[in-house]
Amino acid sequence: MSDLDKAADKTKDKIEEVRKDAEAESNRIRARAQEAAERAQEQGAELWHEARERTNAIAGRARHQAHELGEALRENPGTAATALTTFGLVCFGIGLAIGSALTDNRR
Repeated sequence: MSDLDKAADKTKDKIEEVRKDAEAESNRIRARAQEAAERAQEQGAELWHEARERTNAIAGRARHQAHELGEALRENPGTAATALTTFGLVCFGIGLAIGSALTDNRR
């Protein structure tokens, strides 16, 4: 075997060694990426579950408060009418004040 054949064999062996090292590193990177993806998926599922629970709790409280308001309005229609009329008049007054402040009265 000539020196050229020996050098070619050494080069082939070195290339094969580098290829195996690169494949092993690629497998390690792939495993780490898979673990990170699994953790992210678990965290996303936990956040989704927590958000759904909070939303359901808030919706339940809002339904309860709306029911209580409806009951109070049915029991006290005169008070409800007075309160709504007063609120409407206050809003109308605020609207007039803002409107006159925004108009240009310089003649």
